Amino acid sequence: MKSYKGYILILGVLLTILFLSQCTEKKTKRNPYLGKMPQLFTEYRKAKAPLIQKIKTTNQFGKELELKEEIEKLDRKYQRKFEREYKKLDFPLQVPYDGQLETQNLTLQNIYIKDITSKGRLILTAKVKAKKDNICSFMFARFTDNDKNPINTSRYIILTPPTYNKGEIRTDTITKGKTFNLKGFYNCDNTLAYAEKIVIKSEREYLNNN
Repeated sequence: MKSYKGYILILGVLLTILFLSQCTEKKTKRNPYLGKMPQLFTEYRKAKAPLIQKIKTTNQFGKELELKEEIEKLDRKYQRKFEREYKKLDFPLQVPYDGQLETQNLTLQNIYIKDITSKGRLILTAKVKAKKDNICSFMFARFTDNDKNPINTSRYIILTPPTYNKGEIRTDTITKGKTFNLKGFYNCDNTLAYAEKIVIKSEREYLNNN
């Protein structure tokens, strides 16, 4: 009877170690292209959010100043961390992509992460070539793991042309044979830890599958 208890105890310890190691791996996983940036921006936003909320709810001027000083201190702390990590990255970042741009209007030449803003927004850029004059050009993309499982199932990134502005687009500047960039944004957060490639779709493909 004692021997069975011993085996059960050892098995329990091993399972606990395995569980903890898997949790640690998920927590510390780094993106192969963005390094620790997703983790840092997630930490920063989580630390800043309650301070902003307290400012909104406080009626004491002195307390508000105190909280603003805390936020400034937090900003400086993470700005140093962002700058150190940013120096390790070599923008633009070439990320593998899947999918042919099945459209009569555009040919995809390349897609990459152009940069990351100080607010933690990734700038995703697609270099395309127009097949026709005066086209309305959009493209859709999402980050996935190597097995094409989306890291965010509810969201595609919409890449728009340079002539797009607040819901309106000028098509007369896009002519056949012209090469130009489409641009989209994605908040840098922990979901990107598992982003290993980009899956692309034309506007028609996106509308047909959603």
